[in-house]
Amino acid sequence: DKENKRRNIYIAKDYAKQTVEKLRREKKENKIRAYRQKLISAITFHDYDRVNEILLQLSDYAKISYPFVYCLFEDGEENKEVAFAFANALEAYEKESKEEKEA
Repeated sequence: DKENKRRNIYIAKDYAKQTVEKLRREKKENKIRAYRQKLISAITFHDYDRVNEILLQLSDYAKISYPFVYCLFEDGEENKEVAFAFANALEAYEKESKEEKEA
């Protein structure tokens, strides 16, 4: 079970990066920030139903299916680290910071 959770954490991280890349290509950095903030807020308040809703909305918006969400659907509290990993990797400012440093 611990190995399965670890695998889901890395899968969530990878899907967050794919989502960021896709939305950056579409020039939608503000959406990335907005969804990340919504996720962090829901996680902070331990509202895992809201986390699931946000992930479903983002999945639809980005047109990317997130296979890791099923563990969150089953038990959000027990698998909260998966949500943490996704939210943490959903960062729109990484590219901008590099560009600012080069300017």
